[in-house]
Amino acid sequence: MNKLIAATHEILSRQRDVYRHMLAAMREAADAMRAYDTPRVDELNKIVETLALRAKALVEARFIVNRRLAESLGVDPGQIGIERIAGLASPMVGSAIRALVDDISALVPEISAQNEENRSLAQSSLLAVQGLARLMRQTVEQPVTYGPGAAVRRAPTGVGRVQGSL
Repeated sequence: MNKLIAATHEILSRQRDVYRHMLAAMREAADAMRAYDTPRVDELNKIVETLALRAKALVEARFIVNRRLAESLGVDPGQIGIERIAGLASPMVGSAIRALVDDISALVPEISAQNEENRSLAQSSLLAVQGLARLMRQTVEQPVTYGPGAAVRRAPTGVGRVQGSL
């Protein structure tokens, strides 16, 4: 049982570290988006995706350890929560497990908020690019021409010109 408790502690420690790295990469990605550093944004997004996969694997590993711990105690896996695991551990390890869970619990909403900020930044950038593309398309497709009496018209070709005589 002590090995399972130690495994829980190790998994939680790794999970906290992954979440810290993920949050740092997400914050850096936001800065890169603000600086229009697309290659860095792409690089950081790949890092975040890799960290998200690691986090998912750690959650799955924790469920496996919890199931084994429940089997060793002869109880339903749903009855094995962090408090019970921490209570089975030595006081020092139990405190460390609780502290790790508190750290993780604090990181999750920060990650969620940063994810929302990054989504908003990406959406704003996309809207700006779409607006610029629309403006460029209008300029190329229908340039302004000037006819008699300085009347403004749209030319049928891609070049603006002055029509008529002065």
